[in-house]
Amino acid sequence: MSGSDVLNGNEDPRVNALFEYQVLGTLPENEFDSITHLASYLSNKPISTISFLDGAYQFIKAYVGFSEEKSPVTDSICQLTIQGTEILEINDTLNDSRTSNLVCVVGGPKIRFYAGVPIISPEGYTLGSLCVMDVVPGELDERQRDSLQVL
Repeated sequence: MSGSDVLNGNEDPRVNALFEYQVLGTLPENEFDSITHLASYLSNKPISTISFLDGAYQFIKAYVGFSEEKSPVTDSICQLTIQGTEILEINDTLNDSRTSNLVCVVGGPKIRFYAGVPIISPEGYTLGSLCVMDVVPGELDERQRDSLQVL
């Protein structure tokens, strides 16, 4: 489905809201890059991304320690984050039935730890996520969880 199909009302309101922000497929922006650097630093995790999810793809807007710019939503852990309104923390992705078979866990970057917070628009639509990741199991302490939610 193209962006014009979404804007013509052929998709859900969340995706329509995402397209209105015009962040998909755009050049890097210092503000987004700064947030991912700060998230990685505060969490002491080597990987951090800001991603936005349309109906089919996860678009990586900014990242630290990660090189993909786009992947199918079905292969992303962030698809789980946008289903809620609170932080999602998975201490070992191989031991979690929701993530143990995802490409990013068993192939590719081999993500083993994940913590993400949804990015929610003022209208209440969950557009994407800010997340931190690692290739070894782990956890965040309370200060790190609070910091991620504030960002």
